[in-house]
Amino acid sequence: MDRDRIFTKDFIVNFFINFNVYMVFFLFTIIVVEYAMTFLQATASQAGLAAGIFVFSGFAGRIAAGRCAVWLGLKPLLYIGGLIFFAASAMYVVISSVTALYGVRILQGFGFGVVSTATGTLVAALTPVSRRGEGIGYYTLSVILATAAGPFLGMWFQRYGLYTADMLLCMALCGINIGLAVLLRTPMLPSHEPAKNKGSFWRKYVEPAAVPIGVLGLIIGMSYSGLVSFLTSFVKEARLTEAGAWYFFVYAVCIFLSRPFMGRLLDNRGENYVMYPLLLSFAAGMALLSQAESALVLLLSAAFVGLGYGSFMPTAQAIAVKVAAPSRIGVATATFMSLFDIGMGVGSYVLGAAIPYTGYAGLYKMTAIVILFCIVLYYAVHGKRAAV
Repeated sequence: MDRDRIFTKDFIVNFFINFNVYMVFFLFTIIVVEYAMTFLQATASQAGLAAGIFVFSGFAGRIAAGRCAVWLGLKPLLYIGGLIFFAASAMYVVISSVTALYGVRILQGFGFGVVSTATGTLVAALTPVSRRGEGIGYYTLSVILATAAGPFLGMWFQRYGLYTADMLLCMALCGINIGLAVLLRTPMLPSHEPAKNKGSFWRKYVEPAAVPIGVLGLIIGMSYSGLVSFLTSFVKEARLTEAGAWYFFVYAVCIFLSRPFMGRLLDNRGENYVMYPLLLSFAAGMALLSQAESALVLLLSAAFVGLGYGSFMPTAQAIAVKVAAPSRIGVATATFMSLFDIGMGVGSYVLGAAIPYTGYAGLYKMTAIVILFCIVLYYAVHGKRAAV
C-alpha cells in the first residue's frame, strides 16, 4: 500500500516549492505595471510589455527544462532555475531604467519556466501511476492557493506603496525554495528515448503527442485570461463590485471541494468522464457571467467556473503525461504548459481588442461558445481514442 501513497515527504516539499514559485509570480505581476509607471516613468505600453515579456521567456525556460530533465536531472534543474529566479528577484531593488526592467523580467521568466516545469515533471514521477490524476490534482492546489494569496498580498503592498517589502518577500521565498530543494530526493527519469525523437530540433524540445491537448489548453487559457483580465471592469459596470470581491473566494472553495472527487474519478473511470463535464461547467459559468445582473448569478458563475476550469489543468496535464513515453514526461509537461502559458499571455490582448465591439457581457458570451467548441475539439484530438 505504501507504493500507492501520494503524500510522501518529497511530494509535500515539491508542493511548497511550486506554491512559493507562483506566489513570487503573482506578487510581482500585481505590482510591476504600477511600479514601472511610477518609479521608472514608463509609458502604459512599456509597462504592459514588461508584464507580458515574462510569459515568453517563461516559454523558453519550459522548453529548455523539458529537454534537460532526463540528462541533467530534476534536482539540478531546481537548483539552476531557483538560483536564476532568486538572482532576478534580487535585481528588482536596484533597477533604474525600463530597459533594465525588461532584462530582469526576461531572466525571471526563464527561471520561473525552469522551476515550474521541473516541479510539474517531478509530481508526475513521484505519484503512483494508478493515482496520477488524483496526485496531480492535489499538486495543482499549490497554484490555486498562490492565486488567492499572491494577488491579495500584492495588492496590499501596492495600496500602501510597500514595493520594497514586496520584493524582499519574494527574495525570501526564492531563498526558501533553494533550501527546500536540498531536502528532495528526485527519481531519475527513464533515459531511453525513441529513435524517432532523435535528431530533429522539433522532437527534441517538443513532445508531438502532447501538442493536441496543449492546443486545447491554449484555447482554454485564452478564455480564462479574459475572465481574470476584465472581471473587475465588468462587475464595476454591472454595479456588482461588492459581490465581485467574493468571486475568486467562491471559485477557490469549489476547487478545493471538488478536487479529491475529480482526481479519483479521473483515475478510476478515465479522462472522458471528467473532461466533458468540466468543459460544460466552464462554458456554463461563462454564460452565467455574461448574464449576471445580481450577486447570486455572479457567484453561481464563480462556482461553475471553479468546478470546470479548476479541474481542467490537472486533467489535461495528466493526459499530456499519459500519451508520452516515460522518457518524455518532462518534454510533454513543458509542451503542454508552454502552450497553456501562451494562451494566457496573448488572451488578454486578443480579447481586449474585441471589447469595443462586444462589450464585457458579449465577450463572456462569445467565450462560452468557444469553450463549447472545445468539447468538439477534445473529442477530435483525444476523446474518441480514450473511449475505445
